[in-house]
Amino acid sequence: MRVTFFTCLCENLGVGQLAAALKARGHVVSLVCEPLLFGGGVGENGLLASVFDTVDRSVKRVIASRPELLAVSTTSGYYSTARRVARQVKSALGVPVAVGGAHPTLVPGRVAAEKCFDYVFEGEADLSFPGFVDALAAGAPAAGTPGLWSRDGSGRARREAPPVFPADLDALPWADKEVWGPAVTRSGVFRVQTSRDCAFSCTYCSGGMNRRMFGVQFRRRSPQDVIEEITARKRQMPFRCVSFLDAVFHIGKKWLAEFCAIYRREVKLPFSCQGHPLAMDRETAFLLRDAGCREITIGVQSLNPAVRKNWLGRDMTNADIMGCLDHLEAAGIPFMVDHIIDAPGSRPEDILSAMDLYARYRFLTRIKAYSLLYFPRFPVTEMAREAGLLDDRRMEAILDGNPSGPSESRELTRLGKALELFPALPPSLRERYARLVRKPLAAALAGRAAPLAHLSAALRESFPTYRIFFASRARA
Repeated sequence: MRVTFFTCLCENLGVGQLAAALKARGHVVSLVCEPLLFGGGVGENGLLASVFDTVDRSVKRVIASRPELLAVSTTSGYYSTARRVARQVKSALGVPVAVGGAHPTLVPGRVAAEKCFDYVFEGEADLSFPGFVDALAAGAPAAGTPGLWSRDGSGRARREAPPVFPADLDALPWADKEVWGPAVTRSGVFRVQTSRDCAFSCTYCSGGMNRRMFGVQFRRRSPQDVIEEITARKRQMPFRCVSFLDAVFHIGKKWLAEFCAIYRREVKLPFSCQGHPLAMDRETAFLLRDAGCREITIGVQSLNPAVRKNWLGRDMTNADIMGCLDHLEAAGIPFMVDHIIDAPGSRPEDILSAMDLYARYRFLTRIKAYSLLYFPRFPVTEMAREAGLLDDRRMEAILDGNPSGPSESRELTRLGKALELFPALPPSLRERYARLVRKPLAAALAGRAAPLAHLSAALRESFPTYRIFFASRARA
């Protein structure tokens, strides 16, 4: 069967694993990736996003691949784009369309009610989707497929069976890279994931989604399986560094020590990863450094303890955060931080306190200042609704794949921009900048200058997706 995957933004390892499984069963797999340039959360810039709207071109590529099944993977952030593509392809070809990913998992019945989607997969589809495609190719019924939603004769959405989740990640196929074309195979970066789900329970993040909804626990591949994949790919495609996409890469000291020893001996390449303050100590920082970690992103999110604990579900102290950053600084690992500027209860002085804290770190390379987004069924969304911060109209938009943030505060937005500009300054000037930004005129100037730094980041971050779009081909 000819199956074309459609997704957005950048390489999706879950799609890659499903593509590998289908190829192993003899199906013909193509892929089209819509970059959503300067939109969809990647270097967000509304004006540039409208100029570089290439969705219709992606639709033409899907149609040119002549699929017998269109398989769509989508989050809430680009669900409207995925639905737009599905509608156009279905209108042009009349082929069945299956959809999965974070948004269909959060609201499967709602997605299944859309006529452009014939099949909706809830949860992880590794153990169900390949068999479903086999059945579809043979003209057999899909009844009983785990995690599958469809419509009955009256058009009502129904669930065939609860989803199943793979317990042994080593038994899954490695993600296919070739289906993405040279933009991935020759990008110079090898992206890989060693685990699924997250051991932490942040209220605003999809990392613990399967545990909250289905009771699925954090799972991890063996160090040997991950190393085998990386070394095998090193012989097949050139890359200069490795990017680990785990929600928290360095959790589990025993696993990390074993992995880092093998990686340092057999891979010998720099890598980047994501981390959490509560999983970082001095020993962990130096394990990462000695293995080749050259960049790590740490989620700080807020320096207001009440906001951090009560709204974001991050029960830690400011001392825990400072300890984490101190360990990275001592190990000499460059780090970026994620910072949510407008969670309920956030105050301008919280951002000013963050500048005071960050001024001391020479290895801080970037601050990603975000606005909090409310996604369907996330704990923070339910909390905001109960607190009267979200009315029925906004909740309806969120359920329909239009994530919404808190009511905009100009002061928080202005200081958030100033915060993003902060790491671009030489370390010797950061403390002076943190003092000056408290003055209205200086703060206004910083707010004006920050979009230039933000635009630079937008161009830098959107470039990989730009390459994927123009280098990829929907190949039979």
